[in-house]
Formats: sequence, structure tokens, C-alpha cells
Amino acid sequence: MTAVKEGDDTFKLLGVIVDTSQLQQGTGLQDSDFEGVDDENILRSTFYQALQNDTAPGVKAKGTYNPLTKTLTACEVELQFDD
Repeated sequence: MTAVKEGDDTFKLLGVIVDTSQLQQGTGLQDSDFEGVDDENILRSTFYQALQNDTAPGVKAKGTYNPLTKTLTACEVELQFDD
């Protein structure tokens, strides 16, 4: 994973740019598109803080992939432990 700067809406995972700019944080963490390791809803800032601090055990992203731009427009991202 590449370095993540504060305020970024993208990160690179295995050569693919993951764009999280369309994801919803939800209100009071309900219906958030960002999930923690226990499938709990988390804040966007909490997700990116784990990436910045290199404390994310693993990352899973779901979305639509564009092979021309090598970009995945995410519909959900989550922190997860490696299996």
C-alpha cells in the first residue's frame, strides 16, 4: 500500500488505485461504507488513520474496476485481518 496523506480519498493497493470519494460515512456511524475489523461501522477518518499509521492489518475493497485507469471506485472498504 502506498503512503496516504491526510484528506486523501484514494489509496493504492496492489497497483490499483482505490477511490473512496463516493463512499458515505453515514450519520452516527449508521449505514457507513467504512468498516472496521469486526465489521463495525467506522468513520472515514478512522479508516484513513489506520492506513496512515500502518496499523491496518489488511484492507478489503469492493466496487467497480476500470482497467483503463487501473482505478476501483469503491462501494465499500473494510479493515480486516489477513486470513
